[in-house]
Amino acid sequence: MERVFGLEQWKAQLITFVSDTCGAVNTRAFNKNLKELKVLGHMHDTIRKGLVHELLIAQDKVLCSYYAQRDGQQNQLKRQGATVRHLRTY
Repeated sequence: MERVFGLEQWKAQLITFVSDTCGAVNTRAFNKNLKELKVLGHMHDTIRKGLVHELLIAQDKVLCSYYAQRDGQQNQLKRQGATVRHLRTY
């Protein structure tokens, strides 16, 4: 580290990013963490939206897996093309 960065010491810090099960992220806490990581301010919204997008994709995979296990693969394929009204009837 000293040879590369000119530092004799370095410190590690835990920075926690929290979201809920629907992908919501506390913007104030998220921006504070990004500032701590020295991310430029104009990038915060883009990064936050990308994180929320990835969280929703992960949640979708969990739900699809649940329904595939519960109903079997055949019903899962029908459900992928179903509307919200159809999903309520299952």
